[in-house]
Amino acid sequence: VFFRWHVPGEPAGLISAVSDLPLPVDAVAFDDCETLQVDREILLAMMRADGDVALAVARLLAKHTYDTVNLVRMRTESNLNARVLGVLRHLAVVNGSPHGPAAWSLSVSQRDIAGAVGASRQRVNAELRALEQAGHIQLGYNRILVIGGPWANPPASTKKR
Repeated sequence: VFFRWHVPGEPAGLISAVSDLPLPVDAVAFDDCETLQVDREILLAMMRADGDVALAVARLLAKHTYDTVNLVRMRTESNLNARVLGVLRHLAVVNGSPHGPAAWSLSVSQRDIAGAVGASRQRVNAELRALEQAGHIQLGYNRILVIGGPWANPPASTKKR
């Protein structure tokens, strides 16, 4: 399941390191990248010795937990239309670029959206068109302008029956 992108300098695997519980994930780099591995015991010792380090780690974990809960909530919406809009809003805020006071520009493929909502690319395409007609998004070449944020209520359905 596609979850999100990591930006340069953002930690990955912190939950596993702090909790000592396995968290199996795959990460794919779209370009050359560098990684820094920190020994778990050294990280825990730094957290015990320095309250500022422990607080910084706690903030990162809280943000990750919020992102995860928010995405799971959106992925469990009862209809595909609401799931697509919820996931788009989530990804736009986490990984998009602000576009005015209430919109976010997001570069994401329909295949990635389909993976995130558990539907086919063809069904996601139809939902994207319906969301655009309803004014929730604007489709462009290699980008989607998402209007509103994760705090906005998704529509019950924008599809005509």
